[in-house]
Amino acid sequence: MRPIAAHGCRRVIRLKEPGKIRRKNMDITFENCLVFNHCVQNVAGAQLTVAAINNISGRNIMVDAGGSPRLITGGKEIAVQFEVCCRLDRVTFSPTLLRNKIINCGWVSGSLLIKNIGADNVLDCIEVTLTFQQELAANGVLPGDLIRETAEVDEGTDTFLALRLNPDTGAVEPVVFMKWVFSETMVVTRNQVSLPSNCNTQSLGSTPAGPPGNVIKIPR
Repeated sequence: MRPIAAHGCRRVIRLKEPGKIRRKNMDITFENCLVFNHCVQNVAGAQLTVAAINNISGRNIMVDAGGSPRLITGGKEIAVQFEVCCRLDRVTFSPTLLRNKIINCGWVSGSLLIKNIGADNVLDCIEVTLTFQQELAANGVLPGDLIRETAEVDEGTDTFLALRLNPDTGAVEPVVFMKWVFSETMVVTRNQVSLPSNCNTQSLGSTPAGPPGNVIKIPR
């Protein structure tokens, strides 16, 4: 079946296979319609204080005034670094559909690695959760529509350590910030769209000047 486009409104609605058209009392009903299809980039983030990392891992990591972390063990200091790892198959989406807008929220389960810089090996691994949230303009979307999101591309991670003032204690403390960038495809469909019987339509067999015969005009 050829896709049928709707013109005269802000967005073109096309049938998504296996789409169907039903006529009842001269009304035209579209089933399984594609409303919105978009590729979105997300930035998921989390943060942990070095004190919390020590509590979870049982390690003794100290940070000097220059922001360099060192593991104290056996009376020795070992230079360490932090690295976050995330996977596309561990992303959880929790979107909300509004009129002409999508609130895109979710989280990803990842791991924070504590690595020995000199030996280039992993000393410890901590489970972490990175969250993401953004508002996306989506013309034509309604609250009752159906949305399907798929994580597609891992675009990379970043982990950095910063000294931050704790507003509760007034002390400066080291904090590890974690970021993960990934892209996803977002598809919104509608189970059924009905056009009123007074809709200005053209027969498929007619060939007047202007739009082709398989175009349905929706009045504003």
